[in-house]
Amino acid sequence: MFLAFAALGYLGNYLSLPIAFSVTFIFGSIFAMIAVAIMGIWWGVGVSIIASSYTYQLWNHPYAIIIFTAEILWIGLALRRGKKNILLIDSLYWLILGIPLVIAFYSGAQQLDAQDTAIIALKQALNGAFNAMAASIILSHTPLRRW
Repeated sequence: MFLAFAALGYLGNYLSLPIAFSVTFIFGSIFAMIAVAIMGIWWGVGVSIIASSYTYQLWNHPYAIIIFTAEILWIGLALRRGKKNILLIDSLYWLILGIPLVIAFYSGAQQLDAQDTAIIALKQALNGAFNAMAASIILSHTPLRRW
C-alpha cells in the first residue's frame, strides 16, 4: 500500500499542471494525505518525501520537499490528536507554517523578489487546500479505509 501511494504521489507531481508565469499545480500530496490518514504519520511522511522528490526536477531546488513533508507531518500530528477535517488542518498549516516557510526559502534562500514570492506562496497554499479537499473527498466517498 505504501509503494502504491508513493508511486501515485510521484505520478501526481510528474503530471503537473502548468498554469502561467512558471506556476505549476501538483497533485502528489493528495496521496500523501490519504496515506497519513490511513496508515499513520511516518508512512505518510515517507510517501510525501518520495512524491515531493519530483519537485526537485520540476523546480530545481529542494525547498518544496521540506515544505510538503512538513505539511504531511502537520496533518498527521493533528489527526493523531483527534482532529478530523483535513481541509481545515491543511489550511491552518499554510497560514501558520507553510506560507512563512515559503517566504523563508524563496525570498531568503533563493533571493526572489516580493512579488514572485507572494505568487508562489499563494499558489502553494491554494494547491495545498485543493489537494486536501480532494483527499478528503476520496477518503469520505471510497472504501479505502476499510481496505
